[in-house]
Amino acid sequence: MKTLSIYWILSLIAPAPPYLIANKRYVQIGESVTLNAHNCSGVVNWSNGSSGSSITINIEKNVSLSATCTIGGETSLPSDPVNISVIVNVTDCNENVIVNAQPSGQHNIVTGDNISSEGIINAPGRADFNASKRIDLNPGFEVPTGVVFKAEIDGCQKLQTRTVISGLYKPWELTWGPDNHIWFTERACRIGRVNPETGVRTLTYNVPNCSENGNDYDEVGLLGMALDPDFANNHFIYAVNNYYSGSSVKERLFRCVYNEASNTLTNLTVLLDNLPANGWHNGSRLTFGPDGKLYMTTGDAVNTASAQNISSLNGKVLRLNPDGSVPSDNPFGNYVWSYGHRNPQGLVWFNNVLYSSEHGLNSNDEFNIIEKGRNYGWNNVEGYCGDNSPIGGESTYCINNNIKEAVKAFVPTEAPSGIDFYSSSTISQWSNSVLIACLKGQKLIQLKMDETGKQVVYQKNYFHETFGRLRDICVGPNGKVFVSVDSKSAQIIEISKQ
Repeated sequence: MKTLSIYWILSLIAPAPPYLIANKRYVQIGESVTLNAHNCSGVVNWSNGSSGSSITINIEKNVSLSATCTIGGETSLPSDPVNISVIVNVTDCNENVIVNAQPSGQHNIVTGDNISSEGIINAPGRADFNASKRIDLNPGFEVPTGVVFKAEIDGCQKLQTRTVISGLYKPWELTWGPDNHIWFTERACRIGRVNPETGVRTLTYNVPNCSENGNDYDEVGLLGMALDPDFANNHFIYAVNNYYSGSSVKERLFRCVYNEASNTLTNLTVLLDNLPANGWHNGSRLTFGPDGKLYMTTGDAVNTASAQNISSLNGKVLRLNPDGSVPSDNPFGNYVWSYGHRNPQGLVWFNNVLYSSEHGLNSNDEFNIIEKGRNYGWNNVEGYCGDNSPIGGESTYCINNNIKEAVKAFVPTEAPSGIDFYSSSTISQWSNSVLIACLKGQKLIQLKMDETGKQVVYQKNYFHETFGRLRDICVGPNGKVFVSVDSKSAQIIEISKQ
């Protein structure tokens, strides 16, 4: 006889919690936000004391709201929370912050340590603080409109760049090896290894049965790569490449072995083959999880229907055993871990959270947290769950289809590609951030995360149109950051503190 969980029993006697949708997630001080509760035929009670299926509130500080549904005296469990973040922008170290509203409570600031003060500052008054994570105003502290704060950032690092290696062909993947070298792939079907200090390339391996068609903006060739967690002992390297089968583009995942004595790769073994591919939307990133499993992104290969078909391996995040078999605890009995993806090109684990970046269509690239068995909406949802898509009906679709909403949507699109998590304190303003290499935006985007690692505190952009299209990013153990430039005569750039 099956054991019934307490949650299952409660679901029989209590109404289901509402499903919440907000029209905004990131606001300036004083802006209003409307929240709607769906799937509740009774009374909706909000955690801030309001009631009603729809509420509009003015935001003066960061807010997290949940709701319950009461029918016939029975109250549901709380809904998942909706988090609204207040943004006070600072563009760089040691710059002014102009307050354009009457703030109270806690407000985000882009760089520095905590700001705190007491009393009243009268316009055109000015206050100097050592600032970092937030402005934390004590009770009774008032700031008239127009007051300027000088955010003198304690420990904020100025950045410098240098070229590690040049003359590469569209480098797709960068990954730091336990040998203290950067391993990389070039779309022209080559795996490389470079000393990041000297720029000396010590390996060039040409992958057999690999095709690259030479077009500037497509995605055919050698793509994602990951080193085995036990690489220091087994020397396993995993990578994804495209090839032609007749006139059709296909994709495969393979494993090979680094022979240190001969400084070459051997024993190529195909683990997953014959995946449909295209000139665009092929994924593909690889990363190992804390569970020792291999995670792989795939694009929809310009067949949008495949993303919602859990029998198809396109438009997915896949999860495999290192030998290429299907893990027994995968949600659908095949390789699929999550679905409803358009073209995810970034993937990284940190603190048991799996982050992904994804290319949108017209107006909504996505930054997602990937969860087991969840639907990420494509091609029925773009960005947040709201009726802002030309497809229409997003809110209803989200409610009915187990949609995991984007943590952040980028409007206009930035074409986010490779990502990595920055946990070092070396570049202090980047600590606890996801860093994203962007193609269309030609920039590096920093997403500062909160303490849980599940909400974006703020976004800041760097190196806009400085190097060109950025394809991937990796963080070294010394806190230095490396990005690859996506061009036919490309380079790997090192970013470090001055």
